[in-house]
Amino acid sequence: MTLGTATSSGDQALYAAGLLEAGTLTSQAGSIYVGEALKRTGSADLTTVTAAGAFVTYTSGDQTLGTVSTSGDQVLDAGGTITAGTLSGQSDLEVLANALVLGEGTFQGEATVKTAADQQIGTLSTEGGIALETAVGGQGNIVYGHLEAGAPETVDEAEQRIGAPGITVVADGELRRLTPSTGDALAEGTLQMKAHTMEVGDLKSAGADVVLEAAQDVVADLAHAKRDLKITAGNDMRIGEMNYGGEMSLVAGNNLWAKVGHDITFATAEVGGNAELYSGGNIAFDSLKAGGLVNLEAAGDVAIDDFVEAGESIVVVSGGDATIGSLTSQAGSITVQAAGSVTIDSLAAAQGFVEATSGADLRIDTVTAVTGSFDAAEALHLGEAHIGERLDLSGQAVTAKVFQTKPLDPFVLNLTGHAGGLADVAEVHVTSNSEVAFGRVWGKRVGLRTTSDRVRIDDAYVPQVLTMETPVAKLVADNASTAPVAGAHVQLHEQDQRFRVEQRGRHTFTDAYVLRYSAGYTVSVPNFSQDHTDGGPEVRSESALLYTEQLTNMALSNAVGEPNGGDGTQNGEGGNPFEFPSWPQGLLNLEGIFGPAQLPLVPPVTPAVNTDGGGLTGQSGEGQPDLFSQSFGGLLLTRTFIDTEEGEEEE
Repeated sequence: MTLGTATSSGDQALYAAGLLEAGTLTSQAGSIYVGEALKRTGSADLTTVTAAGAFVTYTSGDQTLGTVSTSGDQVLDAGGTITAGTLSGQSDLEVLANALVLGEGTFQGEATVKTAADQQIGTLSTEGGIALETAVGGQGNIVYGHLEAGAPETVDEAEQRIGAPGITVVADGELRRLTPSTGDALAEGTLQMKAHTMEVGDLKSAGADVVLEAAQDVVADLAHAKRDLKITAGNDMRIGEMNYGGEMSLVAGNNLWAKVGHDITFATAEVGGNAELYSGGNIAFDSLKAGGLVNLEAAGDVAIDDFVEAGESIVVVSGGDATIGSLTSQAGSITVQAAGSVTIDSLAAAQGFVEATSGADLRIDTVTAVTGSFDAAEALHLGEAHIGERLDLSGQAVTAKVFQTKPLDPFVLNLTGHAGGLADVAEVHVTSNSEVAFGRVWGKRVGLRTTSDRVRIDDAYVPQVLTMETPVAKLVADNASTAPVAGAHVQLHEQDQRFRVEQRGRHTFTDAYVLRYSAGYTVSVPNFSQDHTDGGPEVRSESALLYTEQLTNMALSNAVGEPNGGDGTQNGEGGNPFEFPSWPQGLLNLEGIFGPAQLPLVPPVTPAVNTDGGGLTGQSGEGQPDLFSQSFGGLLLTRTFIDTEEGEEEE
């Protein structure tokens, strides 16, 4: 049946067994009905429909509608597809069809659309709520450009409207944006979306919650909730920006990616893959589990009340303070960086490294890792550090208890101030069966205690005191004083405060000045110049005297001639005996006496070593003589001191 124009003051009831086609239908005071629920029209193609009342259609096939405007409800029921250009009404819209294609819809009431298959909506705005749904099992998709429900623009910044008109979208298939620049949904009340997979634009609830759920991916440009934000994805989750006033709950079967302009706060999050959260404010939550990596970056503070567990690496970056319960990486590493202070109960990366830096204090109760690196601008405290291979400690005040967990020899450590500078004070206890090898120890006052009797420091910079204790030896390097240190088995002193030392059982090797050592202990020192360049043979304990005497006699013979050699003449042409080509580069640490350059034949006012009469070349201990030997002007001078309780007496 074909109608050009039909106008009535009352109702219109139209039926066609086949196609009903009309140009313009107008009811000035009534409603327009096409078919009935029990007697459907075959299909309808209507260009313009205007009704003072309702517009109701029942077709067994398709409906094609150009422009429809009503003061009452619009009820569209089709066994096929409804294709509509513009629908507007002062009341509700109800659509039940196999599929819907709508260009634009505007209603003062509610809009409910249910289809067995797909829905495509350009724009749909209502003063009431919006509900879009595709049937379960039909795998129908919902594609839209813009959805808006209620009056979101009237919600104040501090106001919540829990029961206000909202938007509910449930797609058995995909939920997608119509074009790359659309896909927005704005609700005065709650916004809920559920789909097999979701790829949309900006999602906002002006007065209540936003709830997003997908069996696969959730991808959105923005998610904004006045109150709570809950996002669940069976696969990937990627949110360009998130804003909310309450709490956030995140669940993703694979990856989570979210960026928030302000704070991120939620209770728990579970992610099968990677979790990446970026906040322009603070990040605060109870727990986060991820099968892959975890990356948390906040411009403000990071507060994790309970834990983060990750299958791979964990990275936490804070522009403020970081307060963390525990971080555990099953197969990766852990990095924590904070501009402010860092407080952590536990860090565990049994298969990788742990690294933490702080712009203030850094305190960690327990650390477990293969290697570790920690740097604090102020105090660094490690309650227990269980490390397999290497540990770097940097801070102005360092305290650490270290336990080696792998049978690796040596166990390598470094101890410095912040950023590799000079620490003010440090106390480090190391439990290890291997050699404990410090590449660098830089600190004003340093205390080292180990369970190993093998300790090495390749580069020590100690302006004040280093105390190093092993099970069998206590070594003290006091670079601020040469006064005897009670209880020290070996005492060192280095004027430029830079030296190296190695302790093996009761034997010490060092290029620092050896002031004294106890009976039963031995010391080896290299011959070196003022810049500590090694040269000549090492000198060990009492053999130093014999070596000194041999070299002195050689120098004297060169100066005055061989008394019993050659033709028996003494020509005295040797000149300065210190020009002797085989003279060592600073025997027995007598810096400034035996040097590679020509020296004046005058003794130094104060010897470079043993300024208090302490011994360098002989064995010394309680009641043992300290010997100080130096050679100048071709002569060997020896002074012997006897230590007594009252002091030292010179002979």
